[in-house]
Amino acid sequence: MRSKHLPAFLPTLLALCLIIGSCANLRGTTGIAVALLAAAMLGTISLLAPAIAKWPLKWIVISMLLGALVMLGVQIALVNVMPVSVYHDPYRVIAQADHLAAGHWDWPTTYFGRYPNNVPLTYLLSRWLLLGQLVGLSTNAAVQLLSLIILDGFIALMLLTVWQMAHRKSLLLGTFAFLVLTPFAYTYYLQVFYSDLPMMLLLRKLQEQVSHPMARHREMNCYL
Repeated sequence: MRSKHLPAFLPTLLALCLIIGSCANLRGTTGIAVALLAAAMLGTISLLAPAIAKWPLKWIVISMLLGALVMLGVQIALVNVMPVSVYHDPYRVIAQADHLAAGHWDWPTTYFGRYPNNVPLTYLLSRWLLLGQLVGLSTNAAVQLLSLIILDGFIALMLLTVWQMAHRKSLLLGTFAFLVLTPFAYTYYLQVFYSDLPMMLLLRKLQEQVSHPMARHREMNCYL
């Protein structure tokens, strides 16, 4: 019984976290506008689903690649034109990681004694900053590049997951439209590096590690 329900736990947990986050962001005019835009996209994709199902997969992939290039251009422009100030926990992590990357192995703040969960993230970020220094990147540029890689990697992984689980062209295209046309790809996750998105990536990877053995087990049972 445990093996049957375990693979469904992580997607359910992730969905619950996303629902809580969505509800928290519905406050104010911006949140309402995003909700209306998402509803409009959902309705449009649902109406066009029969037609989209007839499109060659190659067309959809090419369309998403072109859309991804536009998204990347907008992301780069936003990072350069509209930088944000980082406060509180993200600032503590970045500042200490920069301190470690400079070769100073002391931890002069008591913050990490109170929040030791951020120690691994800080160390890993310091190694990335050290790599960035080798190629001439400043701390800000290296952090922005890492945020961009993780965010766009998460979007690509989400699309791959949707296709693997459903094999529905309309759902794939709708998910892409939601991720690209809403603030998801252009605001917090892009401009502030912190543990949220890396943890979502780890959850997805853990789900894959749990689900794939179960899928192979079901396939073997089919042949027995």
